[in-house]
Amino acid sequence: MASSEADYLRLLYKDWSDRMGANPEMTIADLRALFGEWETATLEPLNVSYESGRVGGVDGVWVYPADADRSRVLLYTHGGGFVVGSSSTHRKLAGHVAKALGVTAFIADYRLAPENPFPAQVDDAVAVFHGLVANGVAAEHIAAVGDSAGGNLAVAAVLRLRQLESQTPGCVITFSPWLDMELSGA
Repeated sequence: MASSEADYLRLLYKDWSDRMGANPEMTIADLRALFGEWETATLEPLNVSYESGRVGGVDGVWVYPADADRSRVLLYTHGGGFVVGSSSTHRKLAGHVAKALGVTAFIADYRLAPENPFPAQVDDAVAVFHGLVANGVAAEHIAAVGDSAGGNLAVAAVLRLRQLESQTPGCVITFSPWLDMELSGA
C-alpha cells in the first residue's frame, strides 16, 4: 500500500476512534452514519458495474464485473455487527471479490437489529438464496459470502437451509467471521 493510502486510512480510523471516544453514548443512527463512511476507505474496482435489485423479497445491489460468468452468484452478506452496514458500504469489497472470482454478486440489505431482532437476518439470507434458485441460478453455483457479522450470517444461513432440508450453496467464503457470539473463546 502506498504511503499516502496508509496515511489516509490511519487518519480515517483515528478520526472514527476519536469521534466514538468523544461520544460513548452514540445512538444507532450516529453509528450507522459513521459506518456509512466506511465506503471511503476502499478503492473502486475497475470494470465493475452495480444495479439496485430485489431477490427473494430482499433489497440489495447486484455487482457485475465485466466478462463475469452470470450463471454464478455470490450471495454477499455485509459485516457491521448486524446493526450497521449495507450494500452501499460493502459494494466495493463485494465488487473486488466478484471480479477476482469472475462471477456476479448480490449484496443483500438484510434487516438490521435492533429494529429487527434475530432471526430476521438469517431469514433474509435464506430468502435471497431461495430467490436466486427460483430465478434459475443452480444452488451449486451460489456461494454464501460475508465478512465479520456477514460471515456469521453466511454460515448461519447454510445451517438454516440444512435444517429446512433445502438445497445449499456450493460453498461458503468468510472473511474474519464473527462466529463466537458469546465471546467465550480464548
